[in-house]
Amino acid sequence: MRDIWKQFCKNPVVKFLASLKLAVVVILSMTALMIWGTFTESSFNATFAKWRVYQSVFFQTTLAFLFINILFAALVRFPYKKRLAGFYIIHLGLLMLLIGSAITMIFGIDGNIRLLPNKTTNAVIINEPQFYAFYSSNDKSHPLEIIRPLPKIVKPYENTSKPFASLLDYDIYLKRFLPFASPKYSWKPHPDTKKKTRLIGMELANENFNQTVELSNLDSKSLQKKLGLLNFSYYPRVPHSCFDKALKQKNKKYLLITSNQCQALNDITSKVQTVGGIQIKIEKTLPFLKLNIKIDDKTSYNIYPKLSSYPINEELNIQTDAPISLINLDSLRNSPQLVFFSNDKLGFGKGTDWKYHPIEMNKDINLPWMGFKLTINRLIDNKYMHTEWYYHAPRGDSVRSTAALLLVKNRYKPEDQHEFWADDAKIKKIQTKKGLDLQFMLGNKIHYLPFKLELSKFKMDTNPGTNSPASYESYVKAHDLLESDEAHIYMNNPLKKGKFTFYQASYFLLEDGQNYGSVLSVNYDPGRITKYTGSLLLVFGSILHFVIRSRKKKKTSSLRGA
Repeated sequence: MRDIWKQFCKNPVVKFLASLKLAVVVILSMTALMIWGTFTESSFNATFAKWRVYQSVFFQTTLAFLFINILFAALVRFPYKKRLAGFYIIHLGLLMLLIGSAITMIFGIDGNIRLLPNKTTNAVIINEPQFYAFYSSNDKSHPLEIIRPLPKIVKPYENTSKPFASLLDYDIYLKRFLPFASPKYSWKPHPDTKKKTRLIGMELANENFNQTVELSNLDSKSLQKKLGLLNFSYYPRVPHSCFDKALKQKNKKYLLITSNQCQALNDITSKVQTVGGIQIKIEKTLPFLKLNIKIDDKTSYNIYPKLSSYPINEELNIQTDAPISLINLDSLRNSPQLVFFSNDKLGFGKGTDWKYHPIEMNKDINLPWMGFKLTINRLIDNKYMHTEWYYHAPRGDSVRSTAALLLVKNRYKPEDQHEFWADDAKIKKIQTKKGLDLQFMLGNKIHYLPFKLELSKFKMDTNPGTNSPASYESYVKAHDLLESDEAHIYMNNPLKKGKFTFYQASYFLLEDGQNYGSVLSVNYDPGRITKYTGSLLLVFGSILHFVIRSRKKKKTSSLRGA
C-alpha cells in the first residue's frame, strides 16, 4: 500500500497539482482578480462586481485550482508525520473554508423582504434574474406558468439552436440576454394598419410652473392625467359636436358612442333599455354599476361607468380599441377644471361652459385658470413606441435593468412567430393566431419562507433640525402554523427565525405619502458552521505549527551546543 502511495505521489500530474509553482500562480491570479473586483465595485456597484468578477468563470476556476493545490499539497505529505501536524490542520482549515464558501454560494439565500403595515408576506426577493411566461384565454382556463433561470453572464448571450422554453405549441428562443441594460426608444408604424392611434404631447406653463403632459390611446393608463385640480382626458373617437350638444343638456347623464352614432342618454334606471338598436342591460349594481351593452347577437361589452368610459374584459383590462364607449357626463360637468381632446378639437371648461380650439401644433392656448398656457408640441399618429435595449453597466446605486430578446415560434405554423424584447419593467403581451394571449416578463427570483412576517409598526428617528433619518427600526410579528412571535429589529439587533436571519436594511414611503414600509435583508448561510470550523482550525493549526517549529529549533540548537 505504501509503495502504491509513493507511486501516486511521484506521478507528474500529482506533483504539478501539489507544486509551489502552481500555488504561486494561483495566489497571484487570485490577487489580480480581487484587485479587479475592488476597482469594479468602486467604479460601478456591488451587484455588478458580483456578476462581472466573483461569479465569472475565471474566478470560479481559480478557486477550484486553489482547492486542488491545497488538497494535493497535503496528500503528497502523507503518511502522517508528527512534525507536520500543524501543516495538516492548516490545510484542512483552508479546505473547509473553501467548501463552506461553495455551500453558501450554491445553497445560501441572500435577499430582501418588503413589509407593509398590518399585512403578511413570506416572499423573499433574491437578486437573480428569472424568466416568466404564461398564457391566458377567454375561457378562463388556469394560466400555465413557466419559470426559468437566466444565464449568469454579462456578455450578450445568443443561442437559437434549441428552445429556451416551450409554452403550449410555441417554442421560445433566447436570442440575446442583457443582465444590465438601458432602453432606447423610437417610434415605428403600427403593424395593425386598421388601428388608429394618437399620442398628444403638450406643455402646460404659467409664470411659476412648467409641466409636460402626454395623452394617448396606446394604453389605458395614458387616457387620463391629473395635475392638482386640473384634469386631462382623451376621447379619441368622439366628435366635439357630440360633447357640446350633450353637455348643454343637464338632464343627460351619459354619452353613448359607437362606430356610427353618438347619443346622449338619461340616467339608466330600467333593467333593460334599448337605444338606437343597442341593448343596455344592468347586470350588477354592487360594488359598481355594471352595464352589459349588446350591439348585435354576437357582440356585447361590459362597461363600469364609474371606472372607465371603455369596456372592461374578463381579465379586467380596459379595451381602448373597442367600437363602443360610454362617457359619464356628470364627471365632466363636476370636474373642477377639465381639458379634454376629442378626435378633432381640444375642449376646456367646467359645468356647461365650454370652449373649443382646433388641435394645432406649437400654438399657445390661454386657459381660464391661474394664467396657464397650453401648447401642443407633439402629435404622433398611428405609431407605437419601439424599445431597443443595449448593454449598460450600472453605476452607484442605480437600479439594475434586465432585458432579453426573444423569438417565439409556433412549431406547427412557422409563419406565426414574434420577435420582441422582454424586460423587468412590465409584462410583454402578444396575441397569437389562436386567440391566446402569451405573456412574458423578466423578474427576480422569489423564495417563499415557511412562515409569514407582518409589520406591526415602523419607527424612524431623524437628525435634529433635518428630515434625514438617523435610525429606523421595525416591530414585526412572525406567524407560523403553531404560534406567532413578536420581534424588534434595528441596527445590530436582527431577528433569527429558524435557519433565517433578518436585518433592518431600508424603508420606503407608501402611496399615501405618510406611512412607511420596511425592507429587511434576509440571510441563510448553510456553510457558516463549516467556515467557522475552518477558521478555528486555521488558527489552531498555525499555533501548533509555530510551537512544533520552535521546539524543533530549540532541540537543534541544544544538539549543536552539545
